[in-house]
Amino acid sequence: MAGLSRSYGAAALLASGLMGSAQGGVIASTTTLSLPGSSTGTVGAIVTPAQNNDNNTAASLNTVPYNIFFNTLGPMQVEFATSVSGGTTEYRFTQTFNNNTGQVWTGFVFELGFGILALVSWRRKPWGLAADRAKETRQAALPTTG
Repeated sequence: MAGLSRSYGAAALLASGLMGSAQGGVIASTTTLSLPGSSTGTVGAIVTPAQNNDNNTAASLNTVPYNIFFNTLGPMQVEFATSVSGGTTEYRFTQTFNNNTGQVWTGFVFELGFGILALVSWRRKPWGLAADRAKETRQAALPTTG
């Protein structure tokens, strides 16, 4: 089945405290995976062998694998639980998105925010979150398989 694959590094930080202070963190688990309609998928085991690896030049050994089958158009939301690590930890998200909607996709949007579903706080430049585009690889085509 053809799919869209995207891999990128993201620094995950845990915001804590009432004053908005930040502590470096690691992704501990996936707490929510919300998919549109009849879509299915999984977020695999999160692996963090290189904690506090901020600004490494090589692709991160820390991975978050996705395998999503979009059978219906709509937003996908994923929420991660984090724990304090004392530094910034980068992750490589190895994602496969399968378009089974029968409709041709002309784009795909990633947004970072805090919260989930109706409670999400979207931010164009979320404080404490970053993406390393220099390490990004992607498949150019957005195939339709359904």
